Amino acid sequence: MQQLVAALLLWCFCVVPFVRALPPDTPIPPSQLRTLLGARGLDVDFLKYDYEVAAYTTTKMHCLRSYGFTHVRLRTDLDITNQSFALVADRVIQDALNAGVVPILAKIGDAYKEDPSPAQLQAYLDWWQSAATRYANYSHRLLFDTMIEPGVKLAKDYDTLNKMFEKVFHVMRQTNPTRLLSIAPAHHSCPSVLQYLVVPSEAGNYWYLEWHCFASGPQNKTTGCVGWDDGSNAARQLFTTRVEEARSFMRSNNNPGADWYGAVNWMNHENYPNPQGQLEFVKFIMDTVTSYNTAIAWISYEAMWGSSNNCTFLNSDTQQIMNLLGKYN
Repeated sequence: MQQLVAALLLWCFCVVPFVRALPPDTPIPPSQLRTLLGARGLDVDFLKYDYEVAAYTTTKMHCLRSYGFTHVRLRTDLDITNQSFALVADRVIQDALNAGVVPILAKIGDAYKEDPSPAQLQAYLDWWQSAATRYANYSHRLLFDTMIEPGVKLAKDYDTLNKMFEKVFHVMRQTNPTRLLSIAPAHHSCPSVLQYLVVPSEAGNYWYLEWHCFASGPQNKTTGCVGWDDGSNAARQLFTTRVEEARSFMRSNNNPGADWYGAVNWMNHENYPNPQGQLEFVKFIMDTVTSYNTAIAWISYEAMWGSSNNCTFLNSDTQQIMNLLGKYN
């Protein structure tokens, strides 16, 4: 009997602490990504800058939800091990879940993009290990976006980017075996270089593709990915080609439909200050992605309402943009 009691105590002390915390709901198949995210979401700065973290209120989440946005990309490079910041991150994520908004925790990763050294890679992996562990028992509706816009020194270093995704998936799968995790192409997430992107070996059945164009708005020069050229037929066809490239990549990797257009901006006042032209641009983008049944995230809450907690539009132009976006649900 004493030996049995001793064995049970040993099991309690040695095994139970290592039981993985699990989300309260069932895993979400990537084929349901569009249904999960809805038609449109917003990139937001709630966790991006210290002053935005300090200014965050739950009202902001209810504000964007009241205008029909159903997911938020929570962009950040702040220290997830800093308890003050992490508590606000907890609150933002939970507020989103409570409001019926899908939170997508997105690591910007600027330090690693600028210096893809072993030391910076480890810091990047450590960040995700801390975040993945902290949110392991959150709803599967919380998604992780592993790196925003692979660029700078990763823009054309396809091998280093693929190795990074391989390592970060390995780290995150230890605590989140069935959560949807993202990969993104180089060249600032442009689908034109998807042929160089390799799906991580530990992606399993739970991964999605983030891609985007026009994150800086409808510029009239072609950046190597897209250009607007005042909405010329060639520019429109080039964008449609990019959507097709994303879809083709997903089909070839047996994950059709699990792609997300993660960032697009209707504003580019320096190169394209025409308000009517912006409306035409927004309509074209929304018509196109709607025809492909692809979810899209617009930049941004701050561009729409600034730091307002009461849904006060910055100007009449942004209100017109919102009126147009409101037709797509």
